[in-house]
Amino acid sequence: DNLVSLHLGKNEITNKGVVALMKVSFPALKSLWLSINKIKIDNEKDVGDEAMKAISEAHLPNLETLWLSFNHITGKGLDYLHKKIGATSKVAFSRKSFGPHGAEALAKGDWPNLIKLQIYDCSLGDEGIRNLVKNPWPKVKELTYVTYEFNLANNGIGDLGI
Repeated sequence: DNLVSLHLGKNEITNKGVVALMKVSFPALKSLWLSINKIKIDNEKDVGDEAMKAISEAHLPNLETLWLSFNHITGKGLDYLHKKIGATSKVAFSRKSFGPHGAEALAKGDWPNLIKLQIYDCSLGDEGIRNLVKNPWPKVKELTYVTYEFNLANNGIGDLGI
């Protein structure tokens, strides 16, 4: 009940492990690091989405930071996430090809406390950036006095996305 940070990065955790982990209640957890794992399953149609669904359904009332970089998560998985983790203030994605659909799923979310959104190398393209900016991301714009980042590097964004 007192665990505030769980760093499981650089392991061999799959969807099955994330689903099992999320059955445990973590009422005090503020930071969850699952970066550089193997969050995927054998069924190519559901790459990482089962894990994202489990995270969205978990009891994580105080989650502030969620690091999911270097995993395999699709737009469908992001649809699950945006519905549940709106209180999160820092979210990182990278090296995932969730593309324009994933950007649209993120933009649909209500992220009232988000001050850092890192999306690196996720195949957004011009359509993805247009989808992403549908959300005004109010705290990122308003909290200019805190350290924040809106990183969209290496996403194939062209002139049409600017």
